[in-house]
Amino acid sequence: MPDPEFRLAPGTNSWMQDFAWDPLKDEIFMTQNIRTSNGRQTIRINRLGPADGQGVRVFISSMTLADAGHGDVLGLQRKGNALLLWISWSHYSGGIRKTDLVRFQWKAGTYTWSSRPPAFKIMPKFGITQNVQAKLDPTGTYLVYRISGNGRDRYERRKVNEVESGVNHTYGKAGSFPLSKARATAMGWTDRYVMQGCATLGDRLWRYTGNADRTDPAALTEYSWSSGKEVARHNEPKDAGWTGSGIWEPEGMAIVKDGVIKVWYGVVRGNREYLIFRQIGPGEITPMLAIEQHARELFVLLDSEDPQEDSVERQVLLGDLLAKIENRQDHWDADGAE
Repeated sequence: MPDPEFRLAPGTNSWMQDFAWDPLKDEIFMTQNIRTSNGRQTIRINRLGPADGQGVRVFISSMTLADAGHGDVLGLQRKGNALLLWISWSHYSGGIRKTDLVRFQWKAGTYTWSSRPPAFKIMPKFGITQNVQAKLDPTGTYLVYRISGNGRDRYERRKVNEVESGVNHTYGKAGSFPLSKARATAMGWTDRYVMQGCATLGDRLWRYTGNADRTDPAALTEYSWSSGKEVARHNEPKDAGWTGSGIWEPEGMAIVKDGVIKVWYGVVRGNREYLIFRQIGPGEITPMLAIEQHARELFVLLDSEDPQEDSVERQVLLGDLLAKIENRQDHWDADGAE
């Protein structure tokens, strides 16, 4: 394992869960889980600044979401100057727990379900009764819905603007995957059942798994949204230089675009060191190109509509597109002949 890309210094040793990066200010937002005296869980979201000369991102401020849950997936969205966070928030009525996917604007302070953050909005779950979490891609165009319950999780790819408008349409699905050793054994799996993070980019869903005792070794697995099938696995051994005692557990991941595409994944090590590693270099990542992405979406739309209902304008446009494709195919044939 390489040296960490940077370290997080939130000023508290509560357990890290996930993180997201703000490209506008080069800041990290990191969730931590705090168990409270009533047996519930509180989420702390830390804002950390750009890395200093020693590669450390230092604490700036925090939000505390009382009794809101685990905080294991955090989504970040920029809309102009507004920074919005997406998270699954648990709340209680008459002792009964309910969980909603919510979005709100960042503002340091302490909040409850009845005393909410600014610009608070309950986001649509489209009839899903299980827990829903969301992570946005680095372009802010797509997001992944993680749906978990009954010892499994599954994933859906959706457009951010459609979710905001209440449009129920998916652009790929993957899963279900096991979330316990017993469930994994029943499904014929031997590992990748402790979920620690997820992200999406282009046609790929990334799923980060593993536990502290290494009975489920750390791994980053890529799945295709088009097929729902596994396409690559990246095993993440303990960093070779680590000989200390204490824990070593995978926690959180993000895909970011900082001039180049980076896949970041988190590790909690030793006495609460919070480290962020970079999985592979930008030259080794082949994200779905825009033309491929739109072509796959066009496939879906063409399959869903009756060609007899195509307008004259659409016929002309598709005819021009066909001519372009045939011209490109001529170049493929010419290259093959050489």
